[in-house]
Amino acid sequence: MAQIAHPRPVPRFSPRRFYEKALDTYRGWGTDDSIRTREWECQKYVPEPNETFFRGVRVAAPKDVVFRWMCQLRVAPYSYDWVDNAGRQSPRVPTPGAERLTVGQRTLIIFRIAEFTDGESITLRVAPIWRWLWGDVTCTYKVLDNGDGTCGLYLALSASSVPGKIMGPTGLFYIRKFFFPWGELLMVSKQLKTLKMLAERQAQAQLAAT
Repeated sequence: MAQIAHPRPVPRFSPRRFYEKALDTYRGWGTDDSIRTREWECQKYVPEPNETFFRGVRVAAPKDVVFRWMCQLRVAPYSYDWVDNAGRQSPRVPTPGAERLTVGQRTLIIFRIAEFTDGESITLRVAPIWRWLWGDVTCTYKVLDNGDGTCGLYLALSASSVPGKIMGPTGLFYIRKFFFPWGELLMVSKQLKTLKMLAERQAQAQLAAT
């Protein structure tokens, strides 16, 4: 009697799938190809060769509310405050005047505003004094309306693959190249989730007040 061949069970853990999933998270946490294939303002500031990473969250709040909270990055990092804000809590109410943006304003300590589109995006570039250490890094925060009362809050970050004049000779650049995106993902994911929480809370309060 002929024996029926049964397919081998697929192993629950596959190193290849794990690697592909990790790489996808590394390069584009919370985003898909519709976001990653867009033209981003930050990409025009960093010359080739470079790498771009994407992060994003869906926010149940109007675009103008989310953008206003995005402007709060001028005031505080909204990430792990015990790490990057000397233990002080990032403000939980909008800071008056934080929405008045100008090119060149200092933001997130080492960045300066390179350009912005009011109500939609803010592009930051590492200040020249820090490029000697880190190389050229530019990022764009952007709010995109989903058309259903929600929006997406995204970050695209472009980092030069050319070492800074300090990191290059010391070899520290290669540590930055391979480990910075993971550390940045940890901090930025927390940051975007915090801004999401605050924007949704404000939107819910405004809705309850009507």
